[in-house]
This record gives sequence, C-alpha cells and structure tokens, in this order.
Amino acid sequence: MISVSSTIGALFRELVDGRSSPEGYILNPDDVGLLRSLDRLSAAEASNTPAGRVSVAAHVDHVRYSLYRLNGWASGTDLGPADWGASWRRSRVTDAEWKELRTKLASEVAAWKGVLDRATVSDDESLRSLASSVAHLAYHFGAIRQLADAARGPLEPQL
Repeated sequence: MISVSSTIGALFRELVDGRSSPEGYILNPDDVGLLRSLDRLSAAEASNTPAGRVSVAAHVDHVRYSLYRLNGWASGTDLGPADWGASWRRSRVTDAEWKELRTKLASEVAAWKGVLDRATVSDDESLRSLASSVAHLAYHFGAIRQLADAARGPLEPQL
C-alpha cells in the first residue's frame, strides 16, 4: 500500500525545496524550489506591484498564513476564526521584514513537512486538506514567478 501523505509530501517538498532527482513531477530539472527562489529577491523586488498587482511579499505572507492555519488544524490547536484578508495586507517589506517573513515561511514549511511525514488519512476532508496544500502552494509559486523575474526557475530542456 502506498502512503497518500508521503506522496503528497514528496510533491510538497519538490515545490519548496526544488527538484533534486531525475524523477520530478512538477518542477523542471535543476529548479531550486520556492524557498531558495525567494532568497534571490530583495525586499524591493518582493514589494514591487507591477501594474497594480499583488506583491510577492503579499503572496508569501498569504502562503505562510495558510500553512500556519493548516499546522494549527493538524495539531488540533484552536486558532480562532481565520482572517484571510490580513494575510494579503503585507504588500511592502523592508529588508529586515523580508528576511523575517522568509524565516517564518520556512518555519511553517518545516512544520507542515512534519505533518505530511506522520499524517494518516481517515476521511475525505483530511485528504483534501493535505492535497490542497500542494495545489495552493503551486498556484502561489507560479504567481510569484510571474511577478518577479529573479524568482523564475530554469526552462524545460529542449529535446
């Protein structure tokens, strides 16, 4: 039997840590993933809002908040009502705030990896919650790469 959570965990890890083996499922070869892609951006680049769009910093804070909520759900912690609007309000960051935001994201990522490592699925809602973490992250990672050239990954090799 194949563990659903370990499968989902492998996809999540590929997105956040990059593709480290020939068997990639989402990212192109040699892609470093979300966390190291964000390290390439300055606070000014993360705060940029091209054509009035939402900044990279706002996307990162939203993903961080989403993982914070998922980690709370997984641990049975009552976090109270969600304030998703607040997760979009951080659109501009200083150098120190950008570093802190990336550190907080990495912390939530590490905690969620732990959840995925030990998760067992006993109901549809749990499976949807685990799987949605990959889809949600992939969506925002793609949006971040559209907003910031420095965060883009390598192109697919030509055959």
